[in-house]
Amino acid sequence: MSIRNLLPSAWAGTLIAHVMPWFSNVPGMVGHRAGQNYTSNDPAVVSAQLDAMLAQGITAVNLDVRGVKFKEPIIDLTAREFFKQVPGKGMKACFCLDDKSNDSTTAMLAMLAGYEQPYFNNPAYLKDKNGKLVVLEFGLDQVDWNTVSARFPQCHFIHWKDDKLNGFAWLRASMGSAAIAQMVKENQEVYMPAVSIGFDDHNPKSPKQSIWGGPARLVPYASGQTLATICKSVQVGAEFVLVQTWNDIEEGTDVERNLRPNGLTPHDLGTVLAVSPAVPTAATIQASIRVVGTLASGAHTFSTTATGANGQVWLAQVTITVP
Repeated sequence: MSIRNLLPSAWAGTLIAHVMPWFSNVPGMVGHRAGQNYTSNDPAVVSAQLDAMLAQGITAVNLDVRGVKFKEPIIDLTAREFFKQVPGKGMKACFCLDDKSNDSTTAMLAMLAGYEQPYFNNPAYLKDKNGKLVVLEFGLDQVDWNTVSARFPQCHFIHWKDDKLNGFAWLRASMGSAAIAQMVKENQEVYMPAVSIGFDDHNPKSPKQSIWGGPARLVPYASGQTLATICKSVQVGAEFVLVQTWNDIEEGTDVERNLRPNGLTPHDLGTVLAVSPAVPTAATIQASIRVVGTLASGAHTFSTTATGANGQVWLAQVTITVP
């Protein structure tokens, strides 16, 4: 069952994966955070990720970026690799502007000027139905967006938080279980709805504490029901839907880990295999794929990425036949 198939059948928009592009296992190459067992700009990793996204019905990526001159060059190197590869996959890419160091009009204008030539002029950049570039911003409230929009009229800026008519939804993890209903509500109001599997930012060394400090936040995965419930709330007429997220391993919102063998943890999606009727070889499938919801009779093929100890990435296809 792909994420696309969990959305309303009449929905015909573009499904976008929100990607954190900052992981690095290369000595001397500073990554934003640790946690993943790959390097984000590795061409083999990017290719496998894009193939796995396509298997989920995802046809665009939204890269969480912080400027071409940001202190962690892995982010821009990864963005360049995604933009290089998406045309060959029939996909598009766009940006989510992040980091509080960019939370002023002056800083934002400089940040966007750095993106204009290498990215905004790139035909691989995602556009809306009016031909404008899709640009999200993550709560940068001190920016005068009217000024920024006047300087970059080719961009459609989409905001988190208060902009109901021109905003995007995001799971409000501090609300706990109530965040599910809140996201369902937001999905009926905002320009860009979003879907999520749940949230868990506990610190492995101190499970009651968040990895960011303070109490750990948990939005239950409910064996895939959280994702299914939120997917059903998407407006049929929405132009875009955001998958929150593809690979944020620290906050437990990462869809990628839930598609990959040997990367399962008790708090991912709950039940590893949920098919009806039961599959005789469930023990074999359990190590390779996890299914959200139930499967109808017949053959079902899934794609998933697998990463070896040496960092090599494979794309595997798994076929499940239900009697």
